[in-house]
Amino acid sequence: MQATSLQCEAGVILKPLEPANADELFQLVDSNRARLRQWLPWLDQNTKATDSAKFIEITQADAARGAGFVFGIWVDGELAGVASLLALNKANRFGSIGYWVGKKFAGRSLARKASRALVDFGFQTLNLNRIEIRCATGNLSSQRVAEGLGFQFEGIARQGENLYGQFVDHKVYSMLAGDC
Repeated sequence: MQATSLQCEAGVILKPLEPANADELFQLVDSNRARLRQWLPWLDQNTKATDSAKFIEITQADAARGAGFVFGIWVDGELAGVASLLALNKANRFGSIGYWVGKKFAGRSLARKASRALVDFGFQTLNLNRIEIRCATGNLSSQRVAEGLGFQFEGIARQGENLYGQFVDHKVYSMLAGDC
């Protein structure tokens, strides 16, 4: 299944990443490396534009199989970040949302707007029953996204992620199709 673009609001759209976006994606990652590294475990595997190109190739294959969907967050035609609906489990109708936004675009509720579009896509198009957002207990911005969307806090996944050799606890939030 190929995902199409998802409209968030005027001027803000989610579009599947394409090979032509690799350089722009890498520049956004590289210019936000220190900021993103605080919460995202993959920065050391993305050190050149070809790494971003490989990432895009993998995400396209995942989308074709219906295993997950990764979108660029575009603001007035400029790449601002990435939002994804991953870990899709068709048997249990489950998925997990992730997101990040470059510093230049922070404070505009883009992660919340993108996540709202992904929630609608997950429940309406993919017929999911449950969507999760997991974030480090110290990541207050991500917690505000989940809470602002009406996700329910379920608890702490102890040592839920290995972040550069240090295990961090995750807050687990969920939304069910019946909650909407």
